[in-house]
Amino acid sequence: GATLGAYVRVGLVRAGASRLPADIAAAVTTLAVVFSLGWLQLSLVTGMSLAAAFFVGVAPFVLLDIAKAAAAVVVAGALRRAGVAPGG
Repeated sequence: GATLGAYVRVGLVRAGASRLPADIAAAVTTLAVVFSLGWLQLSLVTGMSLAAAFFVGVAPFVLLDIAKAAAAVVVAGALRRAGVAPGG
């Protein structure tokens, strides 16, 4: 998930997008991939229906993970502005 998110971010920045929307797109992509694959795996491994697997394995974590992704976007921007992280 994070690898695809990084590719999305780099592609958007190279296409001229500003950093904040590119960071947000990367975070959303990463979460979507991680949640989707985990949801599918939980369903396949346990034999749960997709609906049951969603309510057990995805729904309880969505809000906290969105908050963590938002914090990561903010921290990444602050680190770039401070010159500690790469700017591109």
